[in-house]
Amino acid sequence: MNLQTSRQGQDRGQARLAPRLPPGPNQLLITGQESLEELQRLIIQYAQHCPVGETCPTCPLHILGTLSHASLATLVNSLPQPACLDLFEMERNCRAQSTAPSFPKNPGA
Repeated sequence: MNLQTSRQGQDRGQARLAPRLPPGPNQLLITGQESLEELQRLIIQYAQHCPVGETCPTCPLHILGTLSHASLATLVNSLPQPACLDLFEMERNCRAQSTAPSFPKNPGA
């Protein structure tokens, strides 16, 4: 394998990890048209590498990423489709909260 072939393989691997759409704070990382197997694969992939390049300690995908790969795969592959969709919804909510402006609390209130 030459250097160019190796670089192309790395680029394809990174493209697979990137979200299909640039995620805004209110945008899901999925289209909603994915099969159960695709959702499970994406959850495992995103749990290991944050799709938006952030590490939020309360993100459900980040929390799942703290499991060993075998435990993560066993857990995720046992999830039904609604639970997989819920994980992506929770991730989106977490991202939206982390990008929301925070205002200082009014000490006089």
